Amino acid sequence: MQILITGGAGFIGRHLQRFLGKQHNIEIIDIKNGQDINQLDWSYNKPDIVIHLAAEANLRAVDKNPQLAVQTMTTGLLNCLELFSESRFIYFSSSMVYGDWPNGSVQETTLCSPKDLYGQLKYVGEGIVKKIHNKWIIIRPSAVYGPNDDLSRVIPKWVHNVKTGQPIEVRGDSLLDFTYIDDLVQAVNLCVTSNTINEVFNISRGKARSLMEAAVQIVEHMGKGEIHKQTHNMDYPQRGTLDVSKAKNMLGYNPTIDIEQGIKNYIDSIDQG
Repeated sequence: MQILITGGAGFIGRHLQRFLGKQHNIEIIDIKNGQDINQLDWSYNKPDIVIHLAAEANLRAVDKNPQLAVQTMTTGLLNCLELFSESRFIYFSSSMVYGDWPNGSVQETTLCSPKDLYGQLKYVGEGIVKKIHNKWIIIRPSAVYGPNDDLSRVIPKWVHNVKTGQPIEVRGDSLLDFTYIDDLVQAVNLCVTSNTINEVFNISRGKARSLMEAAVQIVEHMGKGEIHKQTHNMDYPQRGTLDVSKAKNMLGYNPTIDIEQGIKNYIDSIDQG
């Protein structure tokens, strides 16, 4: 199949290229290559599937440049939906659309109430996709990490801190459903090979762990480092476990990598690099 990945030069996009490229023809659009989804033309080949990753990476990036974030995550998305209206469209949303998670766990049917601009834009994007397109899948991932990850994300940032002699700062007692990149790639591949359309899927390990547990794993695997505990960052919602039973039942999704192995894999990838 011909697969187009918007935002394909980013962390998740590079891993998808490497895996899906073994069996499919992959093309990417990315601002890093001078291709702006806010200014797309009609010269692109029409792919069988579009995987839409192009967006600001996280809440911090959105808060840094909210005007650009709004443009890219709405107008840019609309451009892609119109240009690739005949392709199956896999839209990457976020678990941040849920806001604070009731009872520490959420299903796809849980009411979404995003509390920050990043989550709000992702949720608006979901609505745009559902309204404009007729062959879509929406993925809601959580706390994805792995080799070649961006240093602005929590696990790479903490590993970098330890390597450079800085403390790990754990903000509160929050739980995150950390998702190793290989599990996420597995889920996307299942969406690509499935005939399923017009469904929303939570994609994660399906097992929340505390930020402190992740910090301890980093210190243990690296054999050094200090952990400083601070108050919870109120800009971030209180989260927990994503219920991934729908993806398991409908797609055959089978996440297997806990933070003990995933963090070790990430640290080993840096050492080998």
